[in-house]
Amino acid sequence: MRYLYFDYETFCLEPALLAPPVVVASWAWDDGPVHIQHANPACADQSLPLLDTLLAAAMASDVVIVAHNAAFEVIVTMARDRKWTPFLFGKLRRGEIHCTMVREKLLRIAKGDRTEGFALDDCCDQYGIPKPDKESPWRLRFGTLWNTPLSDFPPDALAYSLGDICVRDLYWAQKKIPQAKAWLVDQHHQVRAAVALQLTSARGFQTDPDAAAVLLAETEVKLAEYQETVLREGLARIEKKGVVKTKAAAEARIIAAYARQGRDAPRGEPTAKMIAAWCAENPEDADDMNERELKATVPGNISLDAEACELSGDPVLLAYTRFSQASTLRSKVRRLAHSPIQTSYNVLVATGRTSSRQGDDPEPGEPWVAYGAQVQNLPRVGAEVDDG
Repeated sequence: MRYLYFDYETFCLEPALLAPPVVVASWAWDDGPVHIQHANPACADQSLPLLDTLLAAAMASDVVIVAHNAAFEVIVTMARDRKWTPFLFGKLRRGEIHCTMVREKLLRIAKGDRTEGFALDDCCDQYGIPKPDKESPWRLRFGTLWNTPLSDFPPDALAYSLGDICVRDLYWAQKKIPQAKAWLVDQHHQVRAAVALQLTSARGFQTDPDAAAVLLAETEVKLAEYQETVLREGLARIEKKGVVKTKAAAEARIIAAYARQGRDAPRGEPTAKMIAAWCAENPEDADDMNERELKATVPGNISLDAEACELSGDPVLLAYTRFSQASTLRSKVRRLAHSPIQTSYNVLVATGRTSSRQGDDPEPGEPWVAYGAQVQNLPRVGAEVDDG
């Protein structure tokens, strides 16, 4: 087998454009040199293979394509020219597309490693591999170089694109782990799943703006009612950015409510910081406990979730949790006025399942990347907006 290590730099993501046009492609064969090719034919360096020629070679059954977040490269290639779609699906079926991000997730799950961060630079850090500069201003500016020949590229832009082929070093570092073959047995299924989810995100789904407007109006009415209660009872306050919950006051109230029932207020799972602090104060006890025992012993924060507030029997705490739910729902419903809705998926979490999230709102003045929604855990409108 031959290995092709591959990476695209593209125009920026935008709503309805999660498979943006390619600006440059960087690649290397096996132990060969790293190359870069402009995707604009008017700017291509004819001394290097044209990008389509490279892709044609990559579709051969004796070639394994290796990329970090390979699902992105796959759908971008499909969007660039549909003729590659059947070839790419064939390579996916045969397990000839490897993703170092998926591999790293499987490896960490197998090792019980809870280290966060699966971006290319984060993964390189795990193995001491020189990494690309992900703080480079060129990360989001390659679209400005569409009409710039490679010979005129700023050195930093060239270095950024070529640096991503450190994926080669990452791939072989993963391969050298003694148990890698057993731990990565599921990688091909997971890569196929990642591509399927990426295609789902890229297409998105449409919403009914009129229905979204009605739901938003209903949510605003209920939110106003709950807001009045929590402000009056001191469980929230008004700041410049809006109404903010007063957690300390809510904790004191729920402690008192449970005390009237002769019970301690429920607590959530302790954070790693809380466990570390308890261990520092109780070193002899901590030495004899495993992680599960520590979590069961160390007291976590007072719980203010919906169940805890509802079981308190306090109507003000019920309004508090309804206020929290309605605030969250309002944020979600506001997004539904836009289309398409393009969810951000994670193909593999620690439990082996997938997850999804709506994504972050942009900072003031920043453009939207996509209008997302958490579609795997939809809000129960009746429970969150209506009292009944």
